Amino acid sequence: RLVNRLGQSGYYLSARMIGSYVYIATSHYTGGSPEEENPATFVPQLFSGTNGKPIHPEDIGLVSEPQEPRYLVVTGADAEKPEAHVSAKAVLDGGETLYANAEHLYVAHTRFTGDANAGADQTQLVKFSTSDGRVEAVAAGSVKGALLNQFSMDEHAGIFRIVTTENRWWTSGGGSHMQYHNETGNHLFVLDDE
Repeated sequence: RLVNRLGQSGYYLSARMIGSYVYIATSHYTGGSPEEENPATFVPQLFSGTNGKPIHPEDIGLVSEPQEPRYLVVTGADAEKPEAHVSAKAVLDGGETLYANAEHLYVAHTRFTGDANAGADQTQLVKFSTSDGRVEAVAAGSVKGALLNQFSMDEHAGIFRIVTTENRWWTSGGGSHMQYHNETGNHLFVLDDE
C-alpha cells in the first residue's frame, strides 16, 4: 500500500540505498526570471505528497562561481518512516555523476574554463557525508579534466581516487593565420580529506 510520496525539485541523477535509508540526487534548473515573492522560482523545493516547501537557506551552498542557474539537490529519507525527508542539501552550480559508498557520496560536475583564446575542462567535486539519512556537505574542490562515467571514481580507506581525461585547446597567430591547437591527457588524482 502507498504510505507517502516524497519528492524534490529537479530531474533524477542517481540514488543509493544504505540500510533503510535512501539518498537521492537531482539536478534542478531554475531558468526564467526569479520572483522575490515566490521562492519556488529560484530555490529548490521538497515535497511530501503534493505539499511543497523551499529548502531552508542554511541548507543551500555555493562551492564555486556558477556557470548557470542550476542546483544539485541531495536528500536522505528513511524508507521505514517515510513521513518526511530526514535532511536535504542543495549546491548552486549543479551536478552530473554520482559515486557513493556506505559513508560518503561524491557528486561530480564537468565545467569548461578559459576564454576565446584558450581553455580546458575540469571536474568540480562535492563530497557529502551520509549517516542515518542525514546528508552533510563536507568538502569541495576540482581536478583537471572530465569524467568518463561513475566508474571513474572510488574511495578506499578514506582516500578518493578519480580518473579524468583533460582536453586543452588554444589558438595562435591571428587573422587568416590563426591556428587552433588541441591536446588531450589522462590523469589519475588521489585525494585525501583536505
